Amino acid sequence: MGVVSLERGIGSNATSMGASKMDG
Repeated sequence: MGVVSLERGIGSNATSMGASKMDG
């Protein structure tokens, strides 16, 4: 999804929120 792409780009904050969404 687009959201994951943007979050992944950040990496720093994505690690926390991104990991949760990616896992789901």
